[in-house]
Amino acid sequence: MWIVAEFTTEPFRGEDALPEHASRAWEVVQTSGLDGDMGPLGTMVAGECDRVLDILREVMNRPGESGDSMLIETTLPH
Repeated sequence: MWIVAEFTTEPFRGEDALPEHASRAWEVVQTSGLDGDMGPLGTMVAGECDRVLDILREVMNRPGESGDSMLIETTLPH
């Protein structure tokens, strides 16, 4: 099954430079080989369900390394 997941990293720190934890999360999506898009309020990743869930697990582990958290907002079958 193909799914689309959108998530945001927290804490959200204004509109200056991209926070380090958000950059790390985006790097995981970019290197995954899956479809992805980063917007001002969230990051989207799309692909086969198991691959997307694996990427989300990896993203959740990376921001946690610096004490930041991550919230998965939406996961939709496509």
